[in-house]
Amino acid sequence: MLWFFAARLYNEAFQFNTLKLIMFGDCHAILHKRQAAVDWDELLGVSQKYGMQPSLFYVLAQLRNLTGADVPQDVLAALQPNPLEIPHENDWGDVMPKLFSRSIVQELSLA
Repeated sequence: MLWFFAARLYNEAFQFNTLKLIMFGDCHAILHKRQAAVDWDELLGVSQKYGMQPSLFYVLAQLRNLTGADVPQDVLAALQPNPLEIPHENDWGDVMPKLFSRSIVQELSLA
């Protein structure tokens, strides 16, 4: 479930320009409530099979950085894009700027 939500969050943010912070919260809830049940080897296997390393890396790294989620460092190291190699075709970079990119106009009244 974790790899599915993380990859979906990343792909929807970049491909469909949807800003679903609730999905980021869902990923955090999975890690917070079901950390012991996460099969990190399966997550790495799925990421290799479907080429999802960048999407999982950027989402899981931000979960770890922003919320203190317990994502193993060796998992992040295995997912992290290598800047010396040709990037994955779906490596669009960090997801957080995209999630917070919507402009909001606030009413302003001068005193």
